[in-house]
Amino acid sequence: MKATGKLTCKMHYKKILSENLLVLKTVFNKRLKENGP
Repeated sequence: MKATGKLTCKMHYKKILSENLLVLKTVFNKRLKENGP
């Protein structure tokens, strides 16, 4: 039980991390477009 719990926790963490990166990328791109020529 503990092993599977750790695995799901890791996957959940990776999912949250990738989602945050995606949001950061979109925000960064928006700012670049706004500040761009």
